Amino acid sequence: MATPSSSNPSQTPASSSNAQQSSKSKEPDDPVTKLKSSIPLLKEVITSLFEQASVVVQLQSSGEPVDTADGKLTLEQQNVKFAKQLEEFHHTCDALETNIMVARTAYIQAYESNTFTSNPDTADSDVPPQVYSDYLSHVRSQVTATKEIHDLLQDFSRSLNE
Repeated sequence: MATPSSSNPSQTPASSSNAQQSSKSKEPDDPVTKLKSSIPLLKEVITSLFEQASVVVQLQSSGEPVDTADGKLTLEQQNVKFAKQLEEFHHTCDALETNIMVARTAYIQAYESNTFTSNPDTADSDVPPQVYSDYLSHVRSQVTATKEIHDLLQDFSRSLNE
């Protein structure tokens, strides 16, 4: 039986990296879309957490091992499973919080870019409207150039003092 790598000798590292990039591009870049897509995961995690909690309560009330899909469980075993499920719940909530903060920041940035970036009237001007990301990259390059000039002048003044 041929292995997948030997059956396709034309596949190069570049083509495999393209496959990785295409799988990454399927992930939503929009933070709001990420948030919406993580809601079903949160529902699953909460459901599983409640199931684990109900088994813990049942074990605490009866004191006897309980039959579950994993076999008979004692209270200690179930507490470990519950703790793991609680960790997963906290991890999911942290991811949601991060996505909410990113979405909020993106919304604020989009709002401020629409508010504070001038969009020249294209009928009166030959200059096309500037996209906010282009504006930011232009400002960053100006700041970098200014820092380089500052450092150059500082080095020159040091060499004069020597």
